[in-house]
Amino acid sequence: MVMGRTQALRELIMGKRLQKIIAKRGLVTHREQKGQITSGMTWEDRQPHPKNMAKYDDLNNDSEVETAITTLTGMIAGVGFYTEMGEDENPEHPNKNAIDNYAEKINLDEKLAMAVRVMLGKGNCPIERLRDGDLKLLPPETFYVWKHPTGEVYRYTQEITSGSPIASWEGDDLNNIIRFVRKETPSAPYGVAIAEPIAERIEQRREMAEDVPDVIHKYGYPFRVWEADTEEIMDQAFEQATNREVDQDVFLGNVPKDSLRIHAETLDPRINFTEYVTHNDEQIAEGLFAPLVLYLRNATEASAKTILEAIETYTQGEQRYIKRRVERFLFEPLVGKPTPRLVWGSPRTGVEDLTMVDVASLYQVGALSFPQVQDLIKKLGVPIMDQPQQAPPPTATTPAQVPKELRTSLSAIESGFKAHQLTAEEALKHAGATVSTHINRLRSEAIRSLETSGIQTHGKLSPESEDHFKLMRNELMHEFYQRIIPTGVKLADEGTGKRFTVIVE
Repeated sequence: MVMGRTQALRELIMGKRLQKIIAKRGLVTHREQKGQITSGMTWEDRQPHPKNMAKYDDLNNDSEVETAITTLTGMIAGVGFYTEMGEDENPEHPNKNAIDNYAEKINLDEKLAMAVRVMLGKGNCPIERLRDGDLKLLPPETFYVWKHPTGEVYRYTQEITSGSPIASWEGDDLNNIIRFVRKETPSAPYGVAIAEPIAERIEQRREMAEDVPDVIHKYGYPFRVWEADTEEIMDQAFEQATNREVDQDVFLGNVPKDSLRIHAETLDPRINFTEYVTHNDEQIAEGLFAPLVLYLRNATEASAKTILEAIETYTQGEQRYIKRRVERFLFEPLVGKPTPRLVWGSPRTGVEDLTMVDVASLYQVGALSFPQVQDLIKKLGVPIMDQPQQAPPPTATTPAQVPKELRTSLSAIESGFKAHQLTAEEALKHAGATVSTHINRLRSEAIRSLETSGIQTHGKLSPESEDHFKLMRNELMHEFYQRIIPTGVKLADEGTGKRFTVIVE
């Protein structure tokens, strides 16, 4: 017995039984109930889910929470991505082509956007890499992390009912799980959902939305106490008071004076909860940390700029986190080294830093031909129309930009005509006014662009440029005319001088 105790003491000092003892008696502090903090002498390898995880779907349906998740998802993953090799690597390395083909095959951009949405809404998003290379997003509510008391993760399980795993990953299979976790810490292995810190405030707002109608009803119909000297009088009063409509009076007969008394609860109409409601809404908006109208509407221009910069910094941090995990746990196992890099946004074409003024200046000094100017404008993302065969002289502008809003306006007019809300004459009249407004604006912008480049126009353009604007207007109107009155159809006057009828020849 003495030897047994000595051996046990030696093993404890040497650390051979340390893990087993800690697993049974590791001190863990956790929150059992709201407002109560208790300490327990237990350790669970299977890490417990956050207390509000069962409520996340309901909390995420809150209008502001849903808007914040959608907005942040677009800012983080909605911008798209492309891949590139490192500075010292071949830009067209086979690994890059392999990753590009893989990403296109499994729609990786859509899966990353979905993963970000789940991560924001649930705190974490576990993803399983299948044998064919495809990715499957697992429901966070069914996913569990298992850790040794020293912090090492040694198992993942998926459980529909507690204690009954339907899938398990251990050893090398752990690499088949890619986890995106928001604000992960040793005490928060499942991260922090965006609604977790403000869950109570969201519930309070919902309770206020239910209580306010009751408060209004109470002001309109305060609590009353009816007293009567006889049951006969009370029966008459009860029957009429309970069966009457809201706007009807109560009529009682043969009631002696003071034999029926009514005491109404006195309410103070000065009660105002607006400040509390506003404060609660502001706390929710600040907790979501997204560019919401509620968050920015009362901010000054300088404050709004600072807030947006902070949000942009946050989204860039999330992008960097996702980028690192995708490169390490998805790209590298697929193609090895060198590993292509994930870059958020659209691929650079080399003309992103150019402005329209720069292009105009290069054209004026003869450094670019007119076709080259058109090509650069298209690469800058500006929709332009086909130009005449003969380019305008260098002193003229290149007013080929047709704004998207013009196309939208003309489509709206066309829809009104096809829905019989506008006559053909009215549609053409509205279209002509709309096209003229946009053409005049383009002409003014062309003059301003030339003057910015150092060319004195004195508010006028060359005759060739003026003809170009006229040609643009005529082409737009001809196109619109053909859309509502195809070739072979003419307008005939009905004799009213105002209305026209479409007649097929």
